[in-house]
Amino acid sequence: MAGTAWTRKFERAQQDEQFRAWVAMNEAVVELEFEVEEVPELPAAPWGADALDVAERAALRRFPDRQVFAPEHQQSAWRYVRFLGQVYVDAFEGRWVALPDQAGVSQPAVDLPFRQTYREPIADLTAAMARRTGTEWSTAFRYAEEDHQAWVAAGRPPAT
Repeated sequence: MAGTAWTRKFERAQQDEQFRAWVAMNEAVVELEFEVEEVPELPAAPWGADALDVAERAALRRFPDRQVFAPEHQQSAWRYVRFLGQVYVDAFEGRWVALPDQAGVSQPAVDLPFRQTYREPIADLTAAMARRTGTEWSTAFRYAEEDHQAWVAAGRPPAT
């Protein structure tokens, strides 16, 4: 898709009422549902690499068959997506965005001011469940932490 057309589609996706309502509910869902129902042993926010390891181990138990978005796992999977993205929003000055695809369907992602690409929590969840190492999320977080620190030390230059 051409740059200008994609930019227009991206801008429209950010105004989608369903997406905006989804983002508005995120903190409450993470706090009231994810922390209570999915991972009660989660360390208190602000979350970091240690919390991601705890959450990833819980996800490995929750999704033993790797069918993360199977109908019986949908609600739980979306709670993990919300949590994973919110960790990056809170830790690295990120913001939720809706990434439209060719069909016009949008997926939530996190825009980080120091990266040229988006953090996609759906991809993070499915990759971790396929690899099953138990440390995928914390490893990615540590790399982002290094990039964020370098960006801050450089005076927070605008992304190119």
